[in-house]
Amino acid sequence: MFLMATSKFKLMFNTPRLVLRHLVSADATLMLKWENNRSNWFVSGTYQNYSRFDIENFIENQITNDDNAQYRFVIVSLNDSNTLGYIDLFDIDYFNKRAGISILIGEVENRGKGFASEALTAIINLAKEDLKLFQLFCNIHVTNIASMKLFTSHGFEQTGILKKWSFDGNEFVDVIVMQLFL
Repeated sequence: MFLMATSKFKLMFNTPRLVLRHLVSADATLMLKWENNRSNWFVSGTYQNYSRFDIENFIENQITNDDNAQYRFVIVSLNDSNTLGYIDLFDIDYFNKRAGISILIGEVENRGKGFASEALTAIINLAKEDLKLFQLFCNIHVTNIASMKLFTSHGFEQTGILKKWSFDGNEFVDVIVMQLFL
């Protein structure tokens, strides 16, 4: 993996098929589309549309603030330069050396092709080697079998269950808490 640092957290990664880079202003249109896609809301915990102003402020904060508790990396195909999705480190707690992690591959036709797995490997390495974190965690709905398989394949273990945690529109669904100790 190639890692280029322009400041402590302004990083770009090249993996065999991907570039993982920080957000830029030009990402606003696609980010607005994916964040406001209701089919993504249940897994992302979103329950209302974002405005262009909201998205642009989020991006600007990511660009200008090195003290964020969240870093979003854009997943871009090296083959055709298409933006495939995002991978986030969130709730970063440097004192306790932990962060949450989430992934979205934006278009259904790009899912199941290993892009999320490749991006996850890169971010795990960043968390361990560069950020010196001790653990990563994620919360996954029990109905999201693909995400459970993805995170399990990277060493995450189930450490808890949040019973009837999220409402899917019809019923309450359990959420699995998973952790990876680096």
